Amino acid sequence: MEKPTTLTAPEGQYIDLENSKIVYKPIERVLPKTWKDYVNLTNLDRKLANLGINFTELSNYDKLRMLRDYYNDDYEFNWCDNSFKYVINYNFDSKILWINTTRYHKYSPFYFKSEELGKEFMTNFDTKLRECFINL
Repeated sequence: MEKPTTLTAPEGQYIDLENSKIVYKPIERVLPKTWKDYVNLTNLDRKLANLGINFTELSNYDKLRMLRDYYNDDYEFNWCDNSFKYVINYNFDSKILWINTTRYHKYSPFYFKSEELGKEFMTNFDTKLRECFINL
């Protein structure tokens, strides 16, 4: 009797059978478009419940920071190097959000490893960002 074979995909990939061949494909990372999407993707409600915290009690600022970290895939920023970072800013007079680049200064709490991520974040969380900047 033959032993069953177990296959394990490399990290970040999954196994798909195409035309009787084993193919490793990358897992597409899903970015949440709402806070509720994030809670569902990460099982945050259960994680916080284990700590005795209700996720609805988190401030808007805390929610946005958690979402920012998820969008950046927990990327570690080096604020001492001269690589570009992308930050979301808010103009209080014109009430406009925009993406700006910086190299050394962390002058906005909403920074991203790419301009595209920052723009997507800004689009998905426009209202929450405006509320947060007004209340900073």
